[in-house]
Amino acid sequence: IIILFAIICVLVAKITNVSNFYELYTQSITALFMKIAIFFNKHNLSFFTGLLYVLFSTMLWFIGIHGTDVLESAMINVFVNGSLPYLKRPLFDSFVLMGGCGTTMCLLLSILLFSKKAGNKQLVKYAAFPMLFNINEIMLFGFPVIYNVYLLIPFLVTPLVSYSISYFAFWSGLVPQIVNYPNFTTPILYSGWYATDSFRGMLLQIFCLAVG
Repeated sequence: IIILFAIICVLVAKITNVSNFYELYTQSITALFMKIAIFFNKHNLSFFTGLLYVLFSTMLWFIGIHGTDVLESAMINVFVNGSLPYLKRPLFDSFVLMGGCGTTMCLLLSILLFSKKAGNKQLVKYAAFPMLFNINEIMLFGFPVIYNVYLLIPFLVTPLVSYSISYFAFWSGLVPQIVNYPNFTTPILYSGWYATDSFRGMLLQIFCLAVG
Protein backbone atom coordinates (compact mmCIF):
# COMPACT_ATOMS: atom_id res chain seq x y z
CA ILE A 1 0.00 0.00 0.00
CA ILE A 2 2.83 2.40 0.90
CA ILE A 3 4.64 1.69 -2.38
CA LEU A 4 1.42 2.07 -4.40
CA PHE A 5 0.54 5.45 -2.93
CA ALA A 6 4.15 6.61 -3.08
CA ILE A 7 4.05 5.97 -6.84
CA ILE A 8 0.70 7.77 -7.15
CA CYS A 9 2.10 10.72 -5.17
CA VAL A 10 5.15 10.95 -7.45
CA LEU A 11 2.98 10.77 -10.58
CA VAL A 12 0.60 13.46 -9.28
CA ALA A 13 3.56 15.68 -8.41
CA LYS A 14 5.07 15.26 -11.89
CA ILE A 15 1.79 15.87 -13.73
CA THR A 16 0.57 18.84 -11.68
CA ASN A 17 3.94 20.43 -10.89
CA VAL A 18 3.43 20.39 -7.13
CA SER A 19 5.73 18.79 -4.58
CA ASN A 20 3.22 16.23 -3.22
CA PHE A 21 -0.41 15.12 -3.17
CA TYR A 22 -1.14 16.96 0.09
CA GLU A 23 -0.09 20.23 -1.50
CA LEU A 24 -2.31 19.48 -4.51
CA TYR A 25 -5.55 19.02 -2.59
CA THR A 26 -4.68 21.85 -0.20
CA GLN A 27 -4.25 24.23 -3.13
CA SER A 28 -7.35 22.86 -4.89
CA ILE A 29 -9.64 23.18 -1.87
CA THR A 30 -8.27 26.62 -1.01
CA ALA A 31 -8.72 27.82 -4.59
CA LEU A 32 -12.32 26.56 -4.65
CA PHE A 33 -13.10 28.25 -1.34
CA MET A 34 -11.49 31.52 -2.43
CA LYS A 35 -13.52 31.66 -5.66
CA ILE A 36 -16.80 31.16 -3.82
CA ALA A 37 -15.73 33.58 -1.06
CA ILE A 38 -14.93 36.30 -3.61
CA PHE A 39 -18.39 35.85 -5.12
CA PHE A 40 -20.10 36.13 -1.71
CA ASN A 41 -18.04 39.15 -0.64
CA LYS A 42 -18.66 40.89 -3.96
CA HIS A 43 -22.41 40.62 -3.35
CA ASN A 44 -22.22 41.67 0.32
CA LEU A 45 -22.92 38.14 1.54
CA SER A 46 -19.99 37.87 3.93
CA PHE A 47 -22.08 35.84 6.41
CA PHE A 48 -22.04 32.98 3.90
CA THR A 49 -18.28 33.27 3.48
CA GLY A 50 -17.82 32.37 7.14
CA LEU A 51 -20.50 29.69 6.93
CA LEU A 52 -18.73 28.14 3.94
CA TYR A 53 -15.39 28.15 5.76
CA VAL A 54 -16.87 26.31 8.74
CA LEU A 55 -18.60 23.78 6.46
CA PHE A 56 -15.49 23.10 4.34
CA SER A 57 -13.26 22.73 7.38
CA THR A 58 -15.67 20.40 9.20
CA MET A 59 -16.28 18.21 6.16
CA LEU A 60 -12.53 17.71 5.75
CA TRP A 61 -12.16 16.82 9.42
CA PHE A 62 -14.91 14.21 9.13
CA ILE A 63 -12.88 12.26 6.57
CA GLY A 64 -9.72 12.53 8.65
CA ILE A 65 -8.12 15.55 6.95
CA HIS A 66 -6.99 18.46 9.14
CA GLY A 67 -9.42 21.01 7.71
CA THR A 68 -8.08 23.89 9.78
CA ASP A 69 -4.57 23.40 8.40
CA VAL A 70 -5.75 22.87 4.83
CA LEU A 71 -7.68 26.15 4.87
CA GLU A 72 -5.10 28.12 6.86
CA SER A 73 -4.03 30.24 3.88
CA ALA A 74 -7.71 31.01 3.18
CA MET A 75 -8.18 31.98 6.83
CA ILE A 76 -5.26 34.41 6.63
CA ASN A 77 -6.23 35.92 3.26
CA VAL A 78 -9.97 36.26 3.92
CA PHE A 79 -10.41 36.69 7.65
CA VAL A 80 -7.08 37.79 9.13
CA ASN A 81 -5.88 40.19 6.42
CA GLY A 82 -9.36 40.92 5.09
CA SER A 83 -11.78 43.59 6.22
CA LEU A 84 -15.04 41.65 6.49
CA PRO A 85 -17.30 42.95 9.28
CA TYR A 86 -17.55 40.70 12.36
CA LEU A 87 -15.50 37.93 10.70
CA LYS A 88 -12.37 37.91 12.82
CA ARG A 89 -10.30 34.83 13.54
CA PRO A 90 -11.44 34.59 17.21
CA LEU A 91 -15.03 34.26 15.99
CA PHE A 92 -14.06 30.83 14.67
CA ASP A 93 -11.39 29.86 17.20
CA SER A 94 -13.24 30.92 20.36
CA PHE A 95 -16.95 30.77 19.55
CA VAL A 96 -17.29 28.04 16.90
CA LEU A 97 -14.50 25.50 17.40
CA MET A 98 -15.11 25.05 21.12
CA GLY A 99 -13.49 21.82 22.16
CA GLY A 100 -11.97 21.56 18.69
CA CYS A 101 -13.43 20.96 15.23
CA GLY A 102 -17.12 20.10 15.10
CA THR A 103 -17.72 22.03 18.34
CA THR A 104 -17.11 18.68 20.04
CA MET A 105 -17.26 20.16 23.52
CA CYS A 106 -21.03 19.79 23.04
CA LEU A 107 -20.55 16.06 22.41
CA LEU A 108 -18.39 15.73 25.51
CA LEU A 109 -21.02 17.47 27.65
CA SER A 110 -23.76 15.30 26.13
CA ILE A 111 -21.83 12.14 27.06
CA LEU A 112 -21.29 13.41 30.59
CA LEU A 113 -24.97 14.24 31.03
CA PHE A 114 -26.76 11.46 29.17
CA SER A 115 -24.53 8.50 28.26
CA LYS A 116 -24.88 5.34 30.32
CA LYS A 117 -22.03 3.44 28.64
CA ALA A 118 -18.99 2.95 30.85
CA GLY A 119 -16.67 3.07 27.85
CA ASN A 120 -17.94 6.50 26.85
CA LYS A 121 -17.52 7.81 30.38
CA GLN A 122 -13.96 6.48 30.46
CA LEU A 123 -13.14 8.13 27.14
CA VAL A 124 -14.41 11.47 28.43
CA LYS A 125 -11.99 11.28 31.35
CA TYR A 126 -9.06 11.15 28.94
CA ALA A 127 -10.47 13.63 26.40
CA ALA A 128 -11.84 16.32 28.73
CA PHE A 129 -8.65 18.11 29.77
CA PRO A 130 -7.13 18.64 26.29
CA MET A 131 -10.56 19.59 24.95
CA LEU A 132 -10.68 22.51 27.38
CA PHE A 133 -7.85 23.83 25.21
CA ASN A 134 -9.62 22.89 21.94
CA ILE A 135 -7.50 19.79 21.28
CA ASN A 136 -9.89 16.96 20.51
CA GLU A 137 -8.04 14.19 18.68
CA ILE A 138 -8.72 11.76 21.55
CA MET A 139 -12.45 12.29 21.06
CA LEU A 140 -12.29 12.33 17.25
CA PHE A 141 -10.44 9.06 16.89
CA GLY A 142 -11.29 7.39 20.20
CA PHE A 143 -15.07 7.69 20.26
CA PRO A 144 -14.79 7.68 17.20
CA VAL A 145 -16.26 10.72 15.43
CA ILE A 146 -14.24 10.44 12.21
CA TYR A 147 -16.15 8.36 9.62
CA ASN A 148 -18.98 7.80 12.11
CA VAL A 149 -22.07 8.23 9.92
CA TYR A 150 -24.34 8.39 12.98
CA LEU A 151 -22.56 11.58 14.05
CA LEU A 152 -22.20 13.12 10.58
CA ILE A 153 -25.22 15.46 10.82
CA PRO A 154 -24.54 16.82 14.34
CA PHE A 155 -20.81 17.07 13.57
CA LEU A 156 -21.53 19.24 10.52
CA VAL A 157 -24.54 21.17 11.80
CA THR A 158 -23.45 22.08 15.36
CA PRO A 159 -20.54 24.35 14.32
CA LEU A 160 -22.75 25.95 11.64
CA VAL A 161 -25.36 26.75 14.29
CA SER A 162 -22.70 28.09 16.68
CA TYR A 163 -21.30 30.25 13.89
CA SER A 164 -24.75 31.62 12.99
CA ILE A 165 -25.60 32.44 16.61
CA SER A 166 -22.23 34.11 17.18
CA TYR A 167 -22.38 36.11 13.96
CA PHE A 168 -25.84 37.39 14.84
CA ALA A 169 -24.71 38.25 18.38
CA PHE A 170 -21.88 40.42 17.06
CA TRP A 171 -23.93 41.86 14.20
CA SER A 172 -26.78 42.89 16.49
CA GLY A 173 -24.53 44.34 19.18
CA LEU A 174 -25.69 41.88 21.84
CA VAL A 175 -22.03 41.03 22.33
CA PRO A 176 -19.25 43.65 22.01
CA GLN A 177 -16.99 43.41 18.97
CA ILE A 178 -13.81 41.33 19.11
CA VAL A 179 -10.92 43.48 20.33
CA ASN A 180 -8.34 40.85 21.38
CA TYR A 181 -7.01 37.78 19.62
CA PRO A 182 -6.65 34.83 22.00
CA ASN A 183 -4.62 31.86 20.85
CA PHE A 184 -6.62 28.90 19.53
CA THR A 185 -5.69 26.86 22.62
CA THR A 186 -6.95 29.50 25.09
CA PRO A 187 -9.40 27.72 27.45
CA ILE A 188 -13.12 27.98 26.79
CA LEU A 189 -14.99 30.73 28.68
CA TYR A 190 -11.81 32.68 29.34
CA SER A 191 -11.26 32.95 25.58
CA GLY A 192 -14.76 34.39 25.10
CA TRP A 193 -14.26 36.98 27.80
CA TYR A 194 -10.76 37.90 26.60
CA ALA A 195 -11.70 38.15 22.90
CA THR A 196 -14.50 40.64 23.57
CA ASP A 197 -13.16 42.14 26.81
CA SER A 198 -16.63 41.48 28.19
CA PHE A 199 -18.44 38.84 30.26
CA ARG A 200 -21.01 38.75 27.44
CA GLY A 201 -18.46 36.95 25.28
CA MET A 202 -18.34 34.22 27.91
CA LEU A 203 -22.15 34.09 28.07
CA LEU A 204 -22.26 33.71 24.28
CA GLN A 205 -20.00 30.66 24.53
CA ILE A 206 -22.21 29.14 27.22
CA PHE A 207 -25.33 29.74 25.10
CA CYS A 208 -23.74 28.14 22.02
CA LEU A 209 -22.66 25.13 24.08
CA ALA A 210 -26.18 24.73 25.48
CA VAL A 211 -27.75 24.89 22.01
CA GLY A 212 -25.10 22.52 20.65
